[in-house]
Amino acid sequence: MHTYNLEPPLIEADETWFSITFRRKPLHGVIAKQHSKKTADTPSSKKQHEGVSEGVSGGVKTVLDFIEKTPGLRIPQISKALNIPAKTLERRIRKLRETGKIAFRGSPRTGGYWVL
Repeated sequence: MHTYNLEPPLIEADETWFSITFRRKPLHGVIAKQHSKKTADTPSSKKQHEGVSEGVSGGVKTVLDFIEKTPGLRIPQISKALNIPAKTLERRIRKLRETGKIAFRGSPRTGGYWVL
């Protein structure tokens, strides 16, 4: 736990049972950190987004960039990290899916969005 900078587990016990609780860092904090990192656009990443910024709102591009940096997240997680209402995010994701820029992979409960 120390190696990963996590709190030690909470251990509770009595005569008939025991439980161990592992605490994790808040997911939105990890997402926000990753999103706030500035990285230079490489030629390949520019090529991937070619055509997205043309005629499409900056909000859609923001979502695409975020999904590229943090793949595998779902709408509630992305909404919280970007501070965008879920309904607005759903519209932006629908545009990206229709243009073939992103896809949902995995099961409805555990899957997430990925850049193609």
